[in-house]
Order: sequence, then structure tokens, then C-alpha cells
Amino acid sequence: MRLPRLILALLLIAIGSHARAQGDPEPVLYVQAKEGGQSGSMSWSCTGQEEYRLCTHWDGPRHGMAAKDLFRLRRSVLGLKPGERLQFYVFSHASEGTGKEGSQITHASTKSLGAGSYVTTEGNTRKHRIYPPHFTPPSAEADAELIRTAKGARLVLKGLPCPHVGNAPFHVLGIDNLEITEAEKARLYTVELSEAELASWGQLTKTLARSFQAKEEFEGSVSYSATITTTLPDLGDVDVEVTGYENWIPLGNLEDEARPGNTVKVTASLRATGASGRKVDTQAEFTFELTDVSQEPGVCLNWPLKPDQQGLDLRLRKAENQAMDVVTENRKLRTKGLVQEATLVVSAFDYAAWGVLKVTAKDKDGKELKVTYHKKELSAIQLPKDEDRNRIADAWQEAKGVVGLPSEWDEAEVAGQARKGDGLTLFQKYRGLVVMGDGGRNYLRPEPRQKVHFVIDPDGLVDLGRLQMATGLHPFKVLEVWTKDRKVDTHASFASGGGKFASLINKDLSVVKELEVPEDPDGKLTHAQMVTALQDQWAKSECPIGEPGTPRTVDGIVVFSGRIHDKLRRIRDRMLDELRHPEKKENAEGLAWMAELAEKEQARKKLEALTDQELWALVKPVEQWLAIHELCHGVGVNGHLKGGVEDEEPVNRVFSCPMQYINWQEKRRYLLFGELGGTEKLCSQVPHSCWKQVNPKN
Repeated sequence: MRLPRLILALLLIAIGSHARAQGDPEPVLYVQAKEGGQSGSMSWSCTGQEEYRLCTHWDGPRHGMAAKDLFRLRRSVLGLKPGERLQFYVFSHASEGTGKEGSQITHASTKSLGAGSYVTTEGNTRKHRIYPPHFTPPSAEADAELIRTAKGARLVLKGLPCPHVGNAPFHVLGIDNLEITEAEKARLYTVELSEAELASWGQLTKTLARSFQAKEEFEGSVSYSATITTTLPDLGDVDVEVTGYENWIPLGNLEDEARPGNTVKVTASLRATGASGRKVDTQAEFTFELTDVSQEPGVCLNWPLKPDQQGLDLRLRKAENQAMDVVTENRKLRTKGLVQEATLVVSAFDYAAWGVLKVTAKDKDGKELKVTYHKKELSAIQLPKDEDRNRIADAWQEAKGVVGLPSEWDEAEVAGQARKGDGLTLFQKYRGLVVMGDGGRNYLRPEPRQKVHFVIDPDGLVDLGRLQMATGLHPFKVLEVWTKDRKVDTHASFASGGGKFASLINKDLSVVKELEVPEDPDGKLTHAQMVTALQDQWAKSECPIGEPGTPRTVDGIVVFSGRIHDKLRRIRDRMLDELRHPEKKENAEGLAWMAELAEKEQARKKLEALTDQELWALVKPVEQWLAIHELCHGVGVNGHLKGGVEDEEPVNRVFSCPMQYINWQEKRRYLLFGELGGTEKLCSQVPHSCWKQVNPKN
């Protein structure tokens, strides 16, 4: 029986889902048919489907080209020239039908076992046959043709997949036996396609409807409708997923730079084209490759001290990817044969590692499959996620409120201070460094919007909390061996600033020995004045003459603890001498000051009882104040000046400001009552405006 009521669906399908560099995939044709009709007391219906593939040999006049060769030449259906044709053979077939006459019902089915071979079943009878021209190998007669025309193409089928059912008259009541014209038959088996329809090959749907009336010996009717659809085959594409991609931030390993700090898992899966969660039956060979990978020295800005590893900061290691073959060590791996899914582990060796991961996939025929990343059409994927391409993990930027800022950004602000920034770029703060913590060595990623500063303080002179309160900076301690000439960003390469330097502060326990004091090189001071000047100098910042005070130019800070102790002892002894010898002329000024004290006798007793150990206890608060004072000089703060020079009696004294210099009366009150200024934040009022001057940049 050959087709009275028919629904025809044509699915032109290719191996792959998109045009490649080598052209479209080869088309495969599927035909689904349904027919039905009646003649008197008889009726029938049948359905069938066939798969057609390109012929490997030409079936026609001489000089024709086999369909497979022609398609490779033209690269696509749209690329065919008018008159050229693609020939197809039936690769597989399945159909079944039912006939009825009164109460008699007959069934038949046909199923191919391979090219050129099929089995039929009629009732309880099963037969295996080899029956050309249908089900023949690709070198045999063509069963369908796609002919290119000037305005599109014409698809011509030589028959439809519906079986004969039972004995006559059922097996002769198909369209083939109807008395219709050849033109009408050609119209039944022919589908016209326009140029526009060829251009949208994967999205084409056409619907036809026809009916015929049988004549003479077998009167009856046959009707059909046909829906023609062309699509591309869904052999699948590949989607790449990075586990935790939105939040992954690389880490280095402080304990062993040769070991990864952390890893991230990448999964490449074959799936139905454009679908989510479904899998396909095909397999592919996956290749994973890292490109544009960072190679920063060390694992962060200052660790290890002398890096041994100079390799890639992101690596595809065999150790974590045993199921793959190494193509290029640490850079490129490939699956061992064809798989549906492959899992890759990418290892990070730096706190700011970055790179680009590209995944390619080839099917069993060596054709590349489309690869998407998190279902987005990208050429590759950034590791870590970095949509603004500044080589900083987006997750960190989002958490810190600095999305969209460039790597070189250094504009941290403290309200009321004139200068922005601290000498570390955004990338450098993201990469981080090693600082001192409660348990020793700690890794730190400084807050990007905070001004930070670093202090080398082997003697424990600096109270970091007090320094932060006084300056608005966020200070951290580092060891000098973790720096290079006080530079903390020793391993800076990408997006480095002008160098970030720590302030070095030391304690000196020596006292001034008069015989060792040199003469004034300028000849302005006597030797005695030189001795006194040095005894009164409790701290200093070493800086080249004429250079502004910055973390780089201030080579070192010294707090002269021995001189402080010696000076406090001298003040104690002088006050006792004043109380014991009021008759001395040189004691008059001191006695006058002492006379204003309400408890003069108690002061005498306290001074007489003041031990050397107690004097050393009084040195500690002075050290802490002077440490803040000198560190502020090291970040650009002038101090309280009079006539442009430091003075114990400047204009507009601000006793609470760490930059205030205490006079001789205040030193005495400290000795007696522990009153010491400089314990608050830097002053903001003119003329000094110390707070405004803070600048930890070079």
C-alpha cells in the first residue's frame, strides 16, 4: 500500500549543530509518513519512517559527482550551484499498516536490519529479504534527490515508507495504483524550497494537503497531508561549567610554594543543543588549554623571600587529572579517547593567579563541536571570573565595593586628608602580602578603600591601635627580612605602584657621652650646646636634607630610650637640687615653678623616692608617644612649628596632638604626675593642620 492519508515530516540533519570552518555538517534526511483511505467496505491506514544518507557513488549520467564529494566541495546546501544535486539512499526503514474488510483485519510491518536487508511480517509470517532498490548500500540506486534551482531547491522522493497490507484489494489500493497523472504523482513526492528557506535550513516548516478519488475498478478515496520540516541534527554541543565560578578566588600556599593554594573544578559536558540538563548519546574528545596565564614571582607581594618557583600561577597538573593525557605540561590536557563528560582540576599557585581556559571538543569524525561556557557563547573563560578584565576576581571586587575600578587604582581616602591613596594599587591589595599577626606570620589582603601603612618594629615600640587612631591609617607590622630595603611589594610585577615602603623604627639605649660629642660642623654651637642638644633629642627620623618626609625617604626612625631615661634622671636631680639649695641663682626659675605646686613637700618626697626602675617605667609611655610622632613625620606630617622650625613653644599649642613638642615645665609635670600629651589624633586646626598632611605614598 503506497500512501493515501499522509503526514510527511522531513528532517534534514547534519553531524553537528552549526556551520564550522569546514562547512555545514552532512545532511541526513528523515521521512515520516501516514496514509489512509477507503473503498466500499474496505479501509486501511499505515505509518512509516525512513532515514536517508548521502550517496557515496553517483547514480545518473556520466560525469556526475557523488553526493558526499559534492557536499564537501560546496560546504553547505546553500552553496550548491543551480542544477547540482545531492543524492540520498535509504539507510534505515520501519513501517506498519492495518487493513480491514468487514470483520477481517490484516496487519503487516517492515523493519530494516541494515543497508540492503530488511524483515517483513504479515500476520504470523516473518520473512527476511534482500530487496533492491530500497535498503541498498550507498553505492546503489538513489532513493531521493535534492536539486538546486535558481530560486531555491527541489526535494524529490521516489516513494514513501508504507507497507503492503494483506491480499488484494488492500495491497493495490495505494496512490501508486490510482489513476492520477504523472504530474500529480510528481507533485505528491516533490517539495519546493525557496532561497530564503534554504538560508534558514534549520528552522523550516511547510504544510501540504491533497486528496484523490479512485476510479473504475476500485472506487474509493485517498487523502493525505504533509508537514515538511528541515532541522539540523542534534548530535550535541558542549557546555563548560566552573564549580563555584561566581565566588572562586585563587590562593597561594605560604607553607610550600610548589604546592597549590587551592583548586577549582571544571566540568565539560555534551548536551542536547540549546537544552539544559539533557544528555546526548554521542561522545567527544575534550582538550583543555590554559592561555594568558600570570607568572608573578612568589605567591604574594612579599612571600617567599626568595621564590624558587617561576612557573605558571594556574596549572593543569597531571597529579590532579589522572584520567587525562598531557599535551603540554601544566598547560594542556586531553581526554583519553571519546567521552560524554570530562572533569578538570585547575590548580592555583598565587593569591592573584589569573588565566584563560579554552575548551575544544571533537566528535568521532574529528569535527569540532560548539562549546559554550555557563551556556554563554564565549571563545574561552576567564579564571577567576573577571568580566572587567582587570585581572582581579570579580567576587573580591564585589565584596569590597570596588567593581569596575582599574588594576592601577590607588585612591583610598580618609576624610579631611588632602592626599588620596597609600602606594598600593588595587591589584596589589587584592594579591596581598605577609604581615605579623598574633600567631606570627599572617596573610593579609588589605581593604582597598582603606589607607594602609606598614611598620618594621623589632623593639615593639609602636601601638598599632594608637597609630590608627592618630592618623586614620590602617597599620600593620612586618619583619624587615620580609622586605627589600623596606619595600614590602618586593614581588610586584603587574599593576605595581611606585613601590610601597615600610617605616623602620628602632630603639637606642645609649646615652650621650660628652667626650664623644663632635664639634658643630657649622660652628654655630659651642661644645656644651652640642651636648645639650643631643641630650634633648629623644628621637629622630633619618631623611636626606631637602627631601620631604615619605615612607621611602625616611630611611629609619630612632627612639633614644637611653637619652630619655638619662634626661628624666637629670630632671629629677635638678628639681631635688632646687629644693635643697634655694640659694643658688641658677635655681630661681625652677623654684618659682615649684612654688606654684600645691603639694611641694610631697613632690620632694616623691622625687627622693623615685628609683631608677621607676624612671625606666616612665620611659615606656614616652617611647610610644615618640614612635607615633616620628612615624607621622615619615608620612609627611611636619609637626608643630614656630618660624618654620620645630619648637617646644609653637604658636597655638595643641597638647593632645602627637606632633606637639613638650616644654621643660611639661617634662617636670610628667615626672611628678605622669601627665603626657600627644595621646589623641592629629590636630586638624590651623596653623598646624597635621591630620590634613598625612600621606603614606612616596
